[in-house]
Amino acid sequence: MAGVIGKVVSIDGKFFAKDQDGTVRELFEGDKVYEGETVIGDVDNEGIDNIIVNLEDGSNLVVSGDQSQLFDAFLSKKEFTEDETVNDSDSIDSIVSENFDINNVETASGEEQNIGSSEINIGEFDQHQDNKNKDISAETRDVEVKHNTSEIEDTSKYNLEFPDRTNLTDAINSLNSAINSLEESITDAKELQEIAERNPTQNNIEGMQNSVTELSEAKKDLITFIDNLKSEIISIQEEAALLNITVDVNEAQAIVSQADTLQQTTDIFIHEIEITVDELNELLTNRREESENTTDENDSLEATSDNSVGDLETAANTAAVSANTAVESAESAAQTLSAN
Repeated sequence: MAGVIGKVVSIDGKFFAKDQDGTVRELFEGDKVYEGETVIGDVDNEGIDNIIVNLEDGSNLVVSGDQSQLFDAFLSKKEFTEDETVNDSDSIDSIVSENFDINNVETASGEEQNIGSSEINIGEFDQHQDNKNKDISAETRDVEVKHNTSEIEDTSKYNLEFPDRTNLTDAINSLNSAINSLEESITDAKELQEIAERNPTQNNIEGMQNSVTELSEAKKDLITFIDNLKSEIISIQEEAALLNITVDVNEAQAIVSQADTLQQTTDIFIHEIEITVDELNELLTNRREESENTTDENDSLEATSDNSVGDLETAANTAAVSANTAVESAESAAQTLSAN
């Protein structure tokens, strides 16, 4: 794995890091930047937007707007130390003896001259080395300029629309809201179920039935937002494939999985409530029938009691009439006997 070359210490706007394999990740403050990665500014960045990367040597590098910058060894070059610099006659003599045959020097015209080491002009050699170092520095600058130029030209292919995550984020938020709403409806339905089971009145049972309706509506919304998020996941993956990059959709896929599980749980719970409603309605019907039967029996008993009282009154009246008649007959008989 490539080594760390720097760390993001400040960021305004949106910036990405693309490695040599084409994998792209969004950068945030505190993230590490690895050698070989290219930091790319989003096409929608303003000119004042920038990212500051603190390099391993302590210096800071700023990438602004929609520019890009390759982070490689050129950014962490170290200058020669004083100990590594050739600046004395002994070192020069050593270099000459190790790298030149001073007894056989070819002139600019191609002729060879045989000279002794005592004829070496140290001043001329210093000048020669100085000119050589200048040439090397110039070549290095040319390489750096070409390198940076190629990077600037490379950025044109990144000035495409980077996969816009706005719709994906909105779909995630909408599905999360639908999940929360459905979970609240389930909680309310459970409370109504407990109340109806403790006291199975008609109103309580109707409350349970209404909760089934609310759950069904909330589940319907959930399914809609699940489908929307799945579509956004497919869309952003297709865009990323066109740009030959990868995008992280793990969060979105995890939320879809959570919503699918909640949908299945809701289906089971709705079925349980419907069974409970049927059982409580049947219980309530039985209670009503029992109550009605009891009322009929009481009415029958009352009617029987009323008939018995009437019969007794009639018998008593008849007996009274008979008694009066007997009295009258006795009185008549007594009067007849007295007259005789």
